[in-house]
Amino acid sequence: MQRPLKILFVAGFFPPYAPPGAVRNPKLAQYLAEAGHDLQVLSILEAKHEGLHDAVLPEGRVHPLPYAEPGAVVTRAVGRARQLAASTVTQGGGAGATEAVGGGPSRGNGPSPLKLLYRQAIALPDRYRSWVRVAEKRGRALARTWHPDVILSSGPPQSAHIAAARLSKALARPWVAELRDLWANNPYVDVHPLLRGVFEAKARATLSHASAMVALTKTAQAELQATYDVPVLLAMNGYDPADFEGLQTITRPVGDAGRLTIIHAGVIYPGRRDPRALFEAITRLGADKARVRVRFFHDELDFVGRLARDLEVEECVEIRAAVPRKDILRIERESDVLLLCRWANPADDGVIPGKVFEYIGARRPILSIGSTSGEAADIVRAGPFGLVSNDPDEIAAQLHAWLDQIDAEGRIPDLPADAAHPFERAAQFRKIGSLLDAVVRG
Repeated sequence: MQRPLKILFVAGFFPPYAPPGAVRNPKLAQYLAEAGHDLQVLSILEAKHEGLHDAVLPEGRVHPLPYAEPGAVVTRAVGRARQLAASTVTQGGGAGATEAVGGGPSRGNGPSPLKLLYRQAIALPDRYRSWVRVAEKRGRALARTWHPDVILSSGPPQSAHIAAARLSKALARPWVAELRDLWANNPYVDVHPLLRGVFEAKARATLSHASAMVALTKTAQAELQATYDVPVLLAMNGYDPADFEGLQTITRPVGDAGRLTIIHAGVIYPGRRDPRALFEAITRLGADKARVRVRFFHDELDFVGRLARDLEVEECVEIRAAVPRKDILRIERESDVLLLCRWANPADDGVIPGKVFEYIGARRPILSIGSTSGEAADIVRAGPFGLVSNDPDEIAAQLHAWLDQIDAEGRIPDLPADAAHPFERAAQFRKIGSLLDAVVRG
């Protein structure tokens, strides 16, 4: 049996200030605490995310710490200059004043290359960089009366690893770094070419001090093992059956009778993870088009809404604000189908969105669109948990089949529970507990 450890968890995102998708950190902390370990958690105080997750640790165990938005002084100065320029134009100063402040004509909706370079330069490795110093200070203060046996960090945000590395050195304690997403060579992080070398060097310089690492996919594990001379544990994501207690017998809302309701509960990445293939399939449904509802609980910059309008399926699409996680789990159980959007690019083959496992736990059919290869696609196919396709005609045929099933049975049956059991979180988290114990024992 593992002995109880004092674990300083540098988590970054953690309740009560965690975004909707930040599920693994609190679940891991809860598992370790229930296994008898003594945890203190350093997290980021991000007020806009308050209340989206329930608390998992007793009061006093979580330390939300503030950060300063990078470049705030420059941003305020530019804002004041623009206000002054606008006032000058209004008073007859001419257009030239505005152009002098704004840097010339607009280059479209996105930032100019120079502005992008500036934003990334002041925010390496991420916008929470100022939190590193605050977290290090709090960790040192905690250690005066509570000295950890081991430090555990989880990123992104990758600034959590920097804080953990500094605390490991200051407190002379071993450190385990969990990379939920790769720091370097992450296909979803576009680093300006002039900064890529600095970005990757910072990752290597920081992570090279870790005693061990945790990866969430086989692809990430192999890359980390090839780069760093430390053990790299594979501990995939998963779902917690307790999250769905009381929801097993839930039925669809009365207002959805006769409809096919598809839920997307994750984040959309325009041009990468997006619902285009599904929207194109809906246009092929003929009269059945009116019976399909796709509900999104997030829409960055109205991308989904604009795409729905462009493809003339806006009457089939509903955009809703983010809701607390306990509500989204109920909504997933009520739905007919759960939508997983992936990027149709080989770079995505080694990425497994955490929603895959939550969807498996919800036991509703999954429609995985975008990439048809890689680790996530293999999991959905092997279940079998649903359809993996990026072909609008194939997707349309499946939508017709699901509608026929609703007409015949009233509701698409749940997926078999036995298929979901191998993807429970506890088995994966046990491996992390063993790794922490091994690192402490040396």
